[in-house]
Amino acid sequence: MANTVTKPYKDGLFAGWLIRLTFNTMLKKRAYTNESISDLVSRSQFGQGEVHLDPIGFELWLRK
Repeated sequence: MANTVTKPYKDGLFAGWLIRLTFNTMLKKRAYTNESISDLVSRSQFGQGEVHLDPIGFELWLRK
């Protein structure tokens, strides 16, 4: 009985550790900066864009 109660807790610790590891080692390094998005827009066929930043993401509106 004790194993079934503590098993989800142990799995949660591992999952939390794995998520933090992935975020800190891979995702943060590959994140787009505002400057890189603006550069991407200027090199595209659209030529104009508007970036709306959110705490966890962004919206990009492109115009020709």
